[in-house]
Amino acid sequence: MQICYLPRFYLNSCFQLISELRRKKYRKKPHQGRIYLVGNSHIDLSWLWPLEETITQVIPETYSRVVNMMEIHSKFKFAGSSALIFLWLRDYFPEIFEKVSKYVKEGRIEIVGGSLNEHNANLPCGEALLRNYLYGKRLFKELFNVDVKIGWLPDTFGFAWTLPQILRKCGINYFVTAKLRWQIERNKPPIPFPYNIFLWIAPDGSTILSYQTVGGYSTPLNKYQLLELWNSFLDRHRCSSVMILYGKGDHGGGVVKEMLNSIDMFSHDPQMPEIIYSTPSEFFNEIESSNITIPRYMDELYVKTHRGTYTTEAFVKKYNRYLETLLLLTERTATLAWIYGMPNPRDELRDLWYELLLTHVHDNLDGTSIEEVYQDTYIRYRNLEYDALDLLTLSLNHLVELTDTSDFSSPLVVYNPLPWERDGFILLKNHDGSLEDHKGNVLPSQRIGENSLVYVRNLPPLGLRTYGLVDRHGRAVDQLKVGKYFLENKFVKVSLNPETGTLTIYDKKSGRALGKKGGLAELECYVDMPDDAPSGEPAWNINLKDRVPIVLKEIKVGDRGPLKASIYLKYLLASSVIEEEVILNPWLRGVEISIRVSWREHYKFLKIAFPTDFKCLWATYEIPFGAIQRFDSGLKKDPEVMLQLPTRRWEPADMLKTEVPALRWVDVSSLGGEIGFSIVNDSKYGYSLQDGVLRISLLRAARRGYPSTPESWTDQSEKYYIGEHEMSLIIFVHDGDWRKRNIPREAEEFTMQPVAIYTSPHKGCFPPEFSFLKIEPENILLAGFKPCEDNDTLVMRIYDSHLKGDVECLIETSLPISSGVETDMMEWGLYVDPKKIEVDENLITVKMKKAEIKTMKFQIQRNNK
Repeated sequence: MQICYLPRFYLNSCFQLISELRRKKYRKKPHQGRIYLVGNSHIDLSWLWPLEETITQVIPETYSRVVNMMEIHSKFKFAGSSALIFLWLRDYFPEIFEKVSKYVKEGRIEIVGGSLNEHNANLPCGEALLRNYLYGKRLFKELFNVDVKIGWLPDTFGFAWTLPQILRKCGINYFVTAKLRWQIERNKPPIPFPYNIFLWIAPDGSTILSYQTVGGYSTPLNKYQLLELWNSFLDRHRCSSVMILYGKGDHGGGVVKEMLNSIDMFSHDPQMPEIIYSTPSEFFNEIESSNITIPRYMDELYVKTHRGTYTTEAFVKKYNRYLETLLLLTERTATLAWIYGMPNPRDELRDLWYELLLTHVHDNLDGTSIEEVYQDTYIRYRNLEYDALDLLTLSLNHLVELTDTSDFSSPLVVYNPLPWERDGFILLKNHDGSLEDHKGNVLPSQRIGENSLVYVRNLPPLGLRTYGLVDRHGRAVDQLKVGKYFLENKFVKVSLNPETGTLTIYDKKSGRALGKKGGLAELECYVDMPDDAPSGEPAWNINLKDRVPIVLKEIKVGDRGPLKASIYLKYLLASSVIEEEVILNPWLRGVEISIRVSWREHYKFLKIAFPTDFKCLWATYEIPFGAIQRFDSGLKKDPEVMLQLPTRRWEPADMLKTEVPALRWVDVSSLGGEIGFSIVNDSKYGYSLQDGVLRISLLRAARRGYPSTPESWTDQSEKYYIGEHEMSLIIFVHDGDWRKRNIPREAEEFTMQPVAIYTSPHKGCFPPEFSFLKIEPENILLAGFKPCEDNDTLVMRIYDSHLKGDVECLIETSLPISSGVETDMMEWGLYVDPKKIEVDENLITVKMKKAEIKTMKFQIQRNNK
């Protein structure tokens, strides 16, 4: 195997010429080549049918057919993915499962994927992506005693750039997918993904041998089509061995006898390459042992279609973000409580993750399933939320019981779940007053309705601080100013256009105004309907047409106080109502926007736009465990400026990134670093930067499913379980770039707020103020903090959120840690060098490489007091 460093832009632009030269120079006769035919059956766990149908019909029918074909054809081989499928097969259809197990042992059924399901690979947070493999591979090990080596996501619509590091540290050596060459702009010259076989490289350098299938995942067994696919692979890669997947899929089905008869017929055809009944591993072994040149690809795997799936079904996106955060908060807190005496929460936490990860099936999280699926999803979300909150409450109460609160007659403990000192707001419900600290200082507060908003400073890192409830309010030193059309603090003055409601932010530090060209935070609505609607896959694809007017009907001052000042706006849009609150606090260099929408539209798309006043050729976006830069899609030629994440020049394919996926934050900065702004949000995943205008996608009103399914519409207010839509975002103004403002930390603080716990006066082994864990420097974030899956050790996972360079990470802790070792993401210690972690009393020293995700395992001495 050799590695090629050819720029992919050069390969794309010269593709026709290269193909012709290859045909002449490298043509082999068919009988000199091989076609590795791999039987498979892609099963969407829920899509145009509910999960119940998959479990009771699709799975048993598919795998009973697979084992029947095994019995009648001795050469037939099959690849099966999704650990949950085999778990249900074992639990509900044990006779079929026993036969499947027999053929797995014989090597005729190869277990692939390694994950619980074939998941979305752009929208889950990093820890959720990882857990799909942590629990999936462990389940496969339990069911079949196999160590899965092949990642398998044939029907997923794009892949985060950081995925290779996750896969390799989970022991996955190969990766298979099928849709990278899809492109919805069929009326334009295609710009296909250039490779079928390639080395995919993550930001940290982790590399995985990857395969984009020829012919999809359910290739028809037609002689001339097979020859065409074989020839195309030969032309592209000078390789005469190709892997082709066949078998009925989506609703299962698998392989039928007629398919095997066709294969046997091709096997005796002298015009055909050698036909091999194969597993995927056999093909990858062939590739690795060959001397073909394999190109390198260091970027995300962007699928040039299905861009609407980043936004469709807003309630699913919002609930998913909320539950990911809730599970991480619950797990972190329950682990602390376990270290200090509670029973190990490992099994409860695993059950919670299983429930959430089941909703990460690509068609579910994408928003492209039928309404019945989302009714089931809503119920699953609510039950998961209740169970997680129960465990969180139990764990918090346990920690508070160990905390000395005896200095106050009405104590309240504030918990900071983040491993750095931070400030924040807490809301005291049904209380007119504030909090006092141990020195008798009354904290700044403001009455809002029946509640009190209190600002707490310098909360201890991943720790607790005790306050006392008082019936008086404290004053904020820094004053807010508010008028009908402006908000102001010591950092910024935010002016509102009385005609449109758009914002101009004057930044006092830089002396520059943002939004003066067109106004920031402009609400935009477009008709979003395919020409052949209801065909055209409206839930999947964006089809923007005419702009729909949005009329500002009301603007007035909302809150006017020392901690919060706001202006309320009301808009009318066709059949919908949009309410917006623009909010400023004394310490924010920027502004917060809260939006509530009563959404009653068909074929509409709601966005919020932020035009830039400075030269900006790209935006930086959060992705799982990292960040990525993407060029402005309006660029028509190379601006002769290099991206840094990844390091590359502009390419024509960048024009097709008209809508891109990201997680919590996005940043645009001037080329010289003089000024910029970042936007952090609580529930959105679809973004675009075109002609200098940054947009965040808020809501779509798309028809679900296919024309053959009953008519239903996404996100309508008439549906009780998706009701009114609420979303929040913060605009952070900064000099320098996003790293200087440390936007990854701001996103953590925005989504994981301090928690207030009411209690009674009592003695405890923890002092009134206590920190469990502090992590430095500021670019290192804590991801996982959990009990080990195998024993009573502590697993801690950190990652470099700035992707800037090697650093030494210092972890100060009061936890009873005695020793530590680096491990892999499976917690097995097989796929990384198990280096000893330096632990010196209360200080842990860890060396971190650029963009690294590091998992560590620590011996602890549990305190059972």
